[in-house]
Amino acid sequence: MILSSKSRGQNLVLKAQLVMLGFLIMSCSCERSRFIHDLTGFTMGTTYSVKIVTAYRFLDKTIMKEGIDSIFHELNRQMSTWDMESEISMFNRQNSSEPFFLSKQFMTVLKNGEKIIRETQGSFDYTIYTLLRLWGFGPEANDPERIPDDVAISKALNHIGIEKLKIGEDNIVKNDPKLKLDLSAIAKGFAVDQAFEWLKRYGYNDIFIEIGGEIRSSGTNHNRTNWRVGIDLPSPHLNPGKTISSIIELNNSAIATSGDYRNFLEEGGVLRAHIIDPRDGYPADNNIISVSVLAPDCLTADAYATALSVLDLKEGRSLIDKQKSLEALWIISDDAENYQSFGSENFHFTKL
Repeated sequence: MILSSKSRGQNLVLKAQLVMLGFLIMSCSCERSRFIHDLTGFTMGTTYSVKIVTAYRFLDKTIMKEGIDSIFHELNRQMSTWDMESEISMFNRQNSSEPFFLSKQFMTVLKNGEKIIRETQGSFDYTIYTLLRLWGFGPEANDPERIPDDVAISKALNHIGIEKLKIGEDNIVKNDPKLKLDLSAIAKGFAVDQAFEWLKRYGYNDIFIEIGGEIRSSGTNHNRTNWRVGIDLPSPHLNPGKTISSIIELNNSAIATSGDYRNFLEEGGVLRAHIIDPRDGYPADNNIISVSVLAPDCLTADAYATALSVLDLKEGRSLIDKQKSLEALWIISDDAENYQSFGSENFHFTKL
């Protein structure tokens, strides 16, 4: 069939339109193609979850999981008090003022933690090991049914305080040979940060990492919306995640929650929280059930959540107001288990 020049021109236009339509369809299809890849495991006495969103359907999860597990394994080898051969356990057993040389990551945690200890005026303190042991927590715990008396607490306080530890460039020294460290209120947050930075180095931008409730995320989820997390309704009678009290959207940030409603001692019908005040040696008594802290990194969120669980609401708000990069949400209970939520100025959440 022979086409006229006019018909040929119309045909070319039609072909061009079809090509453009095909291109648009392909573009839209590619834009919609976002796949979420889940990795789970166990570390630091709890579970972890990693979500990675990519434009491709398949991801070698075996290699990714091996990489993440190796990061967590190394941090446990350095900072776990439950591992008797870890760096922290060996340091805790050392009863001298000889320099103790540490891994680079361990030093990073101690130096960042020292800064937070001073900012919080000791309401967070990783030299608290002796007190935790006395109250029945940790690998060398005292009888958990036995509440320590004032004399024992006073003796333990003599060996607690950042001034009893000298932090050098690559080593630490005990100014008090009975000083012992516990990083349980900061190490999980640091582990989240390490996994986060490892994935970012490999070019992943839409990621969500959680270890035992400590979370850091970047980018968006597979629906191209901000990652969302739920805050538990604080009750010792409910399993984690069973009932959510509020929803928070994360915008390239980290969040950590500290609470006293799942781990406690009981004396004469009175529940005593596992969150011990390093300043006086007694469990925090402030009606705070949980505190969630938003921060640029998870180490900071983790440590500050513990500090704010020790302080009362007024003190905690004052502290957060001084930290421009931090926001917090407190859940407080009265004697009848009525809960109220209080957020700092820019902590936005949806109450359920």
